[in-house]
Amino acid sequence: MNEDKYTSLFDNFNPDMSPDSLFIHCLEQNLQAVEIVKKHTVEMQRRNRKAIIIAAITGFIVGLLSSFCYPFLLKTINSIAISGTAFATHISDYGSVYIWTLICLLTGILTYSAYDLTLSAQTTANNPKYNDR
Repeated sequence: MNEDKYTSLFDNFNPDMSPDSLFIHCLEQNLQAVEIVKKHTVEMQRRNRKAIIIAAITGFIVGLLSSFCYPFLLKTINSIAISGTAFATHISDYGSVYIWTLICLLTGILTYSAYDLTLSAQTTANNPKYNDR
């Protein structure tokens, strides 16, 4: 009984078969779209790699310079404690923690800024819309 229902359902089904040339044309279009996506992906990976390298170098240099400035900053904070207020004593006691926190924040912000600026500079330089000026 069920088999008759299925057979009757598919009796009138007669899909149009497209010619081979139309199939090949659609396949070529799809392959071209895939190639465009592949090229774009490779280009974005190259841009990201450059931006990451520049950001890493920036972070290393800022961290190195900040570490060299650490003794000077600690000495400055300790000289503030001479004023004798409770706030100055608190800052003097935890001065190294505050300095390293400041160094980390400064290094992180400058590294992210270098990454973002490098990506936007590469996008602007490689975009033909901006090169016509």
